Formats: sequence, structure tokens, C-alpha cells
Amino acid sequence: MGLIEDDIQLEDLPEELRDMADIIGFDDVLALVRNYGGAAVYINEWETVARGARNRRIRKDFNGVNYKELAREHKLTVSAIRQILDEGKESRSKQEQMGLFE
Repeated sequence: MGLIEDDIQLEDLPEELRDMADIIGFDDVLALVRNYGGAAVYINEWETVARGARNRRIRKDFNGVNYKELAREHKLTVSAIRQILDEGKESRSKQEQMGLFE
């Protein structure tokens, strides 16, 4: 006798899980169900997940004057670009200060 998991088929899944299996794979859906079954799991929007990468790219691509170019490229306002760049400065400053106490 094998494990019950070996006998589960795609048609055994509720429709929304079948759709998910098409995206991430059947075995991964079973792993999600095993680990999170019955729990309310919130999946963040793509923009939320990608925000950190986008902000790092903006900081990397900033040349000192290209605020408008970055704003157009990332569909943000110049003000938002400035805020992202300022947050990067604050973060680096805090890291540098913490390094003084190590």
C-alpha cells in the first residue's frame, strides 16, 4: 500500500486549486494544501512584491540628475523617485551608524 498522496488526482482538487496547479504545478499545490490547508492565506499584489527590486533598480540607475527619466520609466512621479532615493540614503546611513558600534 502506498501513500494516499500517490492516489490524489487533479480532478480531486476544487476548481480554484486546479487553476493554481496549472500555474505552479500539481505537487506544489499539494504542498500548499498540506502546509496551509484551512488557513486564510493572503497573496500580496505583484506591485507589493516587486517594490523592493524596483526601488533598488531606481537607486542603482540614478545618476544624480535623471529624476524625470526614472519617473517615466517606472511610471512614478518625480516626487516618488526623490522619496525612494531619500529612503535609500536613510537606510545606508543607519547601517553605517550601526557599524560604528560593532
